[in-house]
Amino acid sequence: MKKIILTLSILLSLSLHAQNIVWLDSMEVADGIYGYIRPRLALSKEGNPQVLMAKGGSGKLFFSQWQGTGFSTPISLSDSLDETYIANWTGPDMESFGDTIVAVFKLMPYDTGKVYTIRSTDGGQTFGSKQRVDSHSGGMVWMPSMNMDGNGNPIITYMAHDANYSNPHYVIVRSNDGGATYQNEEFVTGAVPGEACDCCPSEIATKNDQKILLYRNNENNVRDIYAVSTDAQGGNFLYNENVDGNAWSLQSCPSTGPHGIIEDDSLYTAFVTGVTGSYRVHISVSSLSDSVVRSSTYSLPEPSNPYGTQNFPRIAIENGLLVVAWTEAENSNFEIYTSWAPLSNLNELMNHKQMANSITNGVQTNPDVRLANGYIHLVYQDTYQARTIYRRGLIGYLNTEELSQVKQSWYPNPAAADKSIEVPANFVDKAFCIVDLTGKKLYKHQPGVKNMPPFQEGRYLIQVEKGPGISWVVKSVEN
Repeated sequence: MKKIILTLSILLSLSLHAQNIVWLDSMEVADGIYGYIRPRLALSKEGNPQVLMAKGGSGKLFFSQWQGTGFSTPISLSDSLDETYIANWTGPDMESFGDTIVAVFKLMPYDTGKVYTIRSTDGGQTFGSKQRVDSHSGGMVWMPSMNMDGNGNPIITYMAHDANYSNPHYVIVRSNDGGATYQNEEFVTGAVPGEACDCCPSEIATKNDQKILLYRNNENNVRDIYAVSTDAQGGNFLYNENVDGNAWSLQSCPSTGPHGIIEDDSLYTAFVTGVTGSYRVHISVSSLSDSVVRSSTYSLPEPSNPYGTQNFPRIAIENGLLVVAWTEAENSNFEIYTSWAPLSNLNELMNHKQMANSITNGVQTNPDVRLANGYIHLVYQDTYQARTIYRRGLIGYLNTEELSQVKQSWYPNPAAADKSIEVPANFVDKAFCIVDLTGKKLYKHQPGVKNMPPFQEGRYLIQVEKGPGISWVVKSVEN
């Protein structure tokens, strides 16, 4: 007779308020054949991950997306002659809206290559020809990034120089037709004293019509993050604010930029500062009631090695929850870490630091993170095995007492394979669901029901409403 063994793998610490992310198994998006440098993540209209990655050496771009049980074979977004500019700290970017996906990139050569986009209007099945975005003449353009407004129109920023690499500054380019055409560039950072930090990438935060450029400034070698914002109607860029406030004085460019999200009437900005001597990630909150006004700044847990470094933060927000992912090095190895907190209490970021990568050899870096339908989507660069890696996660909520209860709850163990599975007594009155690794909901428990149907061999997640997220492994064995 076959029986089912129920094993609870609860990936949670035993601290008094342990509330961590339960990660599903790592999954390869692409190997070195297709590239793995600085992957960027977007979400389809169904909330499924879409990944853009670049191949070192050739500068070729590739695109892959979720297809139910895994990722599609990457398709090339470069013709045979195109080489894009990529680095560990900057490169192509991507965003999607409905069935429209737009990727932006700078073409080589470094001195004279221009900024282009490539667009899909059928959900990534096909992409059109590249289209030039910048209208800059007389100097170099590079480090593009992008977002989309509430109508699915791309808004793109890139650094522009005058002749001989002088006057580094950021400009904005808008589209009013979903990325079919682009308007002339707008110089929007002129009101900020100093100039743009000449090798630090920027980002665009958008919500509905409002647009905010986030970039690292350089005012007499003070290299803080600034926000330059339109009003809520998205017209001219009228306001600017130092959303960093650390007064980091540095003689050379640190090659690290910000990332930000507009949520309700606030701007949340993730950035790195080295003002204490080592690179550290911070999150600042700024009010958008009228202009941009920085109100508070929050730290993340530091490396145990005081000389360790943190870099390349990315954030995601959904339903009052903020998740941040970053690269951290204690010594020579680089790892991906995450933390999370409710927007109502970002001090909780200090309590939820957690390593996200499962392989710890070599360099794991350049994460990107999104939230959709309660799931955390994470991609990162695995330099050690030359792969782009994806992980899906959920937030679990357990304190010490609850953790003990869960460990003792799921019995009998083993349970008969040909019979329904008895719901543990202290879960009978709970609302919970069982989902598979693709996020498909297989069973929704109604409080009071004492038995569940049989399950096939595999790994599942038990989601408890306002309760623990439990990784559940079901194995068939011969008696």
